[in-house]
Amino acid sequence: MLEVESTVKNIDCKNKEELDTFLTEHIKGWKNIFQILERSGKIKLRRKEKGINSYLERLGTFILISNKNIDKKEALYFYRRKDVIEKFFDNIKNDINRKRLRVHKQETFEGRLFVDFIALIIYSWIKRIMRDEEINKSLTVQELIYELKKIKLIRLGEKKTVITEVSKKQRQLLEKFNIKSPDKADLVTRT
Repeated sequence: MLEVESTVKNIDCKNKEELDTFLTEHIKGWKNIFQILERSGKIKLRRKEKGINSYLERLGTFILISNKNIDKKEALYFYRRKDVIEKFFDNIKNDINRKRLRVHKQETFEGRLFVDFIALIIYSWIKRIMRDEEINKSLTVQELIYELKKIKLIRLGEKKTVITEVSKKQRQLLEKFNIKSPDKADLVTRT
């Protein structure tokens, strides 16, 4: 940064556009950390604190130690896969709201863990569809589920069922998940 600032002081530029052209030709990425100001006929650079901090945050060294004799690409692959698994467990604990598994029998523990695993698969599927269809830009998973939870199936006696009205937003969400809208499905009457 100091070199760029001293270089700008030593060159003779008549206006902002000329300085912009010079910096673009000679210094890669300068727009992220500097802004050109023109005051009282003088041209000078001003540092962008956010850009500088963002650049500094990416500096550093990554050290990965393994007791296996594998190449660096394979080690990095395994490390990243481990990170994905840790994020899945974080989803189970926080997004799926699984609390402690306070159980007394091994079978109960395995059953709950199995249900959590199925819930995680469904949750991951929902997140993937939301990302692919760009739903995640306007809704979270919880907001999506809350919106679709408003659709109700009401039983009237033994043989008749009615589905509450499906809103336009709910219909659009269901289409993005390739799910047939319940008011169009054959669920309205039952014999």
